[in-house]
Amino acid sequence: MANQKIFAGPRIRRIRTAKGLTQTAMAEGLGISPSYLNLIERNQRPLTVSLILKLASVYKVDPDELQGEAGLSLAALREVFSDPLLAGELPGEQELVDVAEAAPNAAAALVKLYRAYREQADRMSDLSEMLAREGRTTAISATRLPIDEVRETFERHANHFASLEEEAESFHKLIGPGDDLSGAIRGWLKQEHGIVVRLLPVATMPNWRRRYDRHSQRLFISERLSLADQLREIAMEACLLRMSVAIAAEIEVLNCTASNEGRRLARLNSALCGTRVDDAYQAF
Repeated sequence: MANQKIFAGPRIRRIRTAKGLTQTAMAEGLGISPSYLNLIERNQRPLTVSLILKLASVYKVDPDELQGEAGLSLAALREVFSDPLLAGELPGEQELVDVAEAAPNAAAALVKLYRAYREQADRMSDLSEMLAREGRTTAISATRLPIDEVRETFERHANHFASLEEEAESFHKLIGPGDDLSGAIRGWLKQEHGIVVRLLPVATMPNWRRRYDRHSQRLFISERLSLADQLREIAMEACLLRMSVAIAAEIEVLNCTASNEGRRLARLNSALCGTRVDDAYQAF
């Protein structure tokens, strides 16, 4: 323990709140200043050996409790977010560490829910196979989510939709981007819909690629994206607005899903198709 720095801020905070202590009261019991305890709780200072011994003697804290309870839950969280269903929501390593450290009970509940979901999916799959072997048809095939229905439909069409391509080509000619496609789309969004595009730092948008605030009419794009990905996200929002009628008609023809979530995903996928018309158009 003496050779390893131990940062256990969230755990110290949980111990303190569980005992109903203020930072001032706990700091007094440990013989340190409240400001120093505040730094410890924010993981800006490590625990010293003397502090660990003090915690054990004054507050009956097991020293082993302070040496990293997040290891197991961190591995379990990685398992959860490796599922293809959450491929678009993958958090960074430090974010997983923060969740495991700061909210271990919530992390454990998330893992428990995920494993229950996987177990249920496996049971449904086994039941479907058993009924199929007996020659009985069933609507209970492997668990199908809206994203599965939409993905299969778009893959059957090789993400190729003539009506959307025509709309995208027409839009490209309308805005006449020249050498600045991003600027042209931003200008169109501002002029036609009053939407302003803003880049936000990674700390503000760690998970989202883009987010549209209808109240302020601002489209937020994460700075963590490459320039090409930023352009694609801006183009998708423009496609959803400019090509809304064509997208809705295409979804009706496809009839790939009956759920609201499925239709939402289909709209996003259709808009994405609108940004892939031709390599010469880059984003359209």
